[in-house]
Amino acid sequence: MITSEQLREKLNELLQKPNANTNTVFMDTMHFINTKAQGRGYANGIAWVRAATAVGELTTDELTEFENCHPLRNLLGHGGASEITISESRCIFVLRILFKIEQSKLSADGTSAQEYPTEKATPEEIEEWYLKGKAHYERNEYEEAVAYYRKAAAQGDFRAQNNLGTCYEQGLGISKDEGKAVYWYRKSADQGNSAAQINLANCYLSGKGVAKDWTMAVSLYQKSAEQNHAIGQRALALCYQFGKGIKKDDKEAAQWYEKAAMQDYAPAMANIGDCYYNGIGVAKNYEKALFWYKKGAEQGDAGCIRGLGDCYYDGCGVKQDYQQAVQYYRSAADRQDAFAQGNLAFCYIRGHGVKENYAVASEWYRYAESAFEAALSNGSPEEYYIYAMFLRKGRFVPNNNGNRDSIKNWLLKAANQGHPRAIIVLGKECMDKIPRSEANYIQARQWFRKAAEAGSAEAMYYMGLSYSYDGSTSTDNWIESGKWYLKAAIWGYDDVIFKNKYAIDTFMKRNLTPELVDEMRRASNQGIAQASKLLSICYENGYCVEQNIQQKYRYTQLAAQQGDGESQRIIAMADWPTNSEETSKQNSKDTKAAKAEKEASKTNLLLRAAENGDTIAQYQIACAYAQGKGMKKDAQEAFKWYLKAAKGSHYKACYEVALCYENGIGVKRNMNEAIPYYHLALLADISEKEKAQINYKIGKNYYDGDGIKVMHPYTAAIPYLKKAAKMGHQQAKEALGYVRFKSFFEKFKK
Repeated sequence: MITSEQLREKLNELLQKPNANTNTVFMDTMHFINTKAQGRGYANGIAWVRAATAVGELTTDELTEFENCHPLRNLLGHGGASEITISESRCIFVLRILFKIEQSKLSADGTSAQEYPTEKATPEEIEEWYLKGKAHYERNEYEEAVAYYRKAAAQGDFRAQNNLGTCYEQGLGISKDEGKAVYWYRKSADQGNSAAQINLANCYLSGKGVAKDWTMAVSLYQKSAEQNHAIGQRALALCYQFGKGIKKDDKEAAQWYEKAAMQDYAPAMANIGDCYYNGIGVAKNYEKALFWYKKGAEQGDAGCIRGLGDCYYDGCGVKQDYQQAVQYYRSAADRQDAFAQGNLAFCYIRGHGVKENYAVASEWYRYAESAFEAALSNGSPEEYYIYAMFLRKGRFVPNNNGNRDSIKNWLLKAANQGHPRAIIVLGKECMDKIPRSEANYIQARQWFRKAAEAGSAEAMYYMGLSYSYDGSTSTDNWIESGKWYLKAAIWGYDDVIFKNKYAIDTFMKRNLTPELVDEMRRASNQGIAQASKLLSICYENGYCVEQNIQQKYRYTQLAAQQGDGESQRIIAMADWPTNSEETSKQNSKDTKAAKAEKEASKTNLLLRAAENGDTIAQYQIACAYAQGKGMKKDAQEAFKWYLKAAKGSHYKACYEVALCYENGIGVKRNMNEAIPYYHLALLADISEKEKAQINYKIGKNYYDGDGIKVMHPYTAAIPYLKKAAKMGHQQAKEALGYVRFKSFFEKFKK
């Protein structure tokens, strides 16, 4: 290899010629590079430099520098010598490139021009070469395969080009050369070959033979996926799920996984099964998850077999069975599925389905760690986070002291690349440190603020929480807490409304600023329903804006359109005249048919509100089904909606659910299920008479054994019967004496 000193000597020699200067040396050298490149079949020098970079003969830095030289050459070539003076270092650089092209054998066919003839072959000859190469390859006669592939590839056969790239990448029948593999993959991919597009994308994803470029990989996977190539579809889905080269999008990932799975591609079946199992990009659906897991397991796919193990372990879609789960985990673990290996370790730790054995658990756990660490050498922040959280499940493995540090390192790696959930986990760990201290909360807020500034509504919620929980009674802290809770609500963090409604309401009444109202508008314009709902509250009460009922209606309606259940219910249950003219027009249309249409519209909107989780709407829909008002009477549908509302802590709905279970209305009679709901119903805003009846029923359940059984039924019944009796319940009064007598004998026997 020529040295820098030799190049400088060459430059000095050239500068001794008459009328020579650095500009003329630079132009002459660039001309020679172009001439050499064209002799190799390239359009110009820069085309050869790019090809040489792709096969590893030049570095990406050299490519960048040469690309910077081209505009200078063009400027000099068009009379710009008076405007610039080429430096000696740049002259030495282009002389180095000239030396490298002279020494290289790289030509436009990807190898030395003398290795095989370049004259045009007939289509029949090309097909024959390709088929002979394929036949030799299938018999593991790789050298012979390469010889035929190269002949066909030189003639432009995209199949041979792709297969030749594989031979170069894997060193089959020829010296391994990832750069040349990339060259041939690109040749084939440029002709639209979906298999080559995937192979080239894989090289860009891992940095094999070319600079790592996840964006380019995604582009190639997209082209392949659009040609309905199952492997390309799954690869594109993985990029969407883990945010590699494209913004993370679970919905897109699920759609592409399902397209690939529909083509009977087992690895994609495991992925779409996981999506349905965990609710990634689709609604949770254990039946669909089980369908795909079973279908892929029939083909022996490790991910699908592991998925079946998850179903049996958690009892999702099937009856819980730890032993069956262990069998599936072991089968998948033997097939090198890292998640199955970790899950099998956890079973041994807990003694689930197998005898507790820490030594075996540690062994399987090490297998899982090794597999993950190898896979994550090219991982994304999302993958680092998932791995760290998976490791946390097994942090109690004995004699695994490095595990906790490993978890922290992977979380830090994800957090330092901006992963919001990793940042939040690290912040929560600071906040949960014992003993609690102000320093811990300050450190936690540093993490939370980082994610909050990146737009994480959940991080905003934890910012508020850190100000609430740091033990300070400072007014400033309470204001900061309310502000961050409100910001979390503005940007769509649902839980904060239910958990911190008082703090948000208080802040809006006393401390709301125009800047936060503007933030609500921005979020509302981006389609966030909670921001629209908050704006309606501002206009209703005149918080930082002029009170305006029309604007309140506008934003309530917008929140309803954006899917907010409460707003949909409010719109459905109320009349909203916006001005006197509109009211007058509406009155003129209130015919019988118009009223019926209006009622139907309200019912549909109320149903949408219920489907979007508004518990009041769910209760009202249940009542409508139960009473046959506005919709056909249906006891089963009524029970379904009562139950949904009850699970959302609607206590009147809890009372109705309990009645349904007790009397077998819309559901099979089951007092064991009724009693817990009767307990919750005591919190409802119901009459004293109804509460007395509930207390009596709970007490009666205990002493007559119709439902939940307890060790001392008569003693357990007394408090409830006393409450009912005190409220005037006659049957409770009559039962109380008998129960007290029986309770005395319970204690006497003891």
